[in-house]
Amino acid sequence: MTYKNLEIVALNHDILEYGLKKGDTGTIVEIYDGGEIYEVEFITSKGKTTALLTLNITDIGPTAEINLKSQKAERSDRVFQNSIIDDLPFTPNYYSNTYDAYI
Repeated sequence: MTYKNLEIVALNHDILEYGLKKGDTGTIVEIYDGGEIYEVEFITSKGKTTALLTLNITDIGPTAEINLKSQKAERSDRVFQNSIIDDLPFTPNYYSNTYDAYI
């Protein structure tokens, strides 16, 4: 399988010297050697780069698909239930409906 620039991929094995574990995701930022070697950036949830590694195609794999719609509904129910935010003109339902238009 070949990948495209800016595609998100999963790591196939641990790389302990960088604190990376099998299944961690990174973004392809450059493709070399006809799609056999990839430059992959791994970042924290806050956007800080933890590693920028040159990896063989055998080191990475596709990520599992996430059902964002069901996660979004569960999260908004938990966070905004009985919240002062419900009284604001732009409620979580407004943003939820706007987000659904892009999925």
